Amino acid sequence: VSQSRYYYYSLSDIPQFAKVVKDLTDPNDKIVVDTQGDTTTLFAFDRKGSPAIIGIPPELKDMGYSYLFTYNQETADNLIRDFDLDVVFRNNRFVLIKL
Repeated sequence: VSQSRYYYYSLSDIPQFAKVVKDLTDPNDKIVVDTQGDTTTLFAFDRKGSPAIIGIPPELKDMGYSYLFTYNQETADNLIRDFDLDVVFRNNRFVLIKL
């Protein structure tokens, strides 16, 4: 399944996802969203950040990012395992990870 499938499948759910992210993060937190360059999700979250994963988690943290949001469960599982990251929120549609 391509990465884009997760993004487009979930577009109608962005307002619901935004509520979760807004409740669990600080307005000043920078978030990396795994949306292949589309800033729609960041706009809905009312957060600054990157619309694509632009490095490995330690580099992202050094750049000032606090969280990573992805629709791709496999990507999340790999990052959590490889970098010993904490899951802030997970359901069958997305994962919010603390960097």
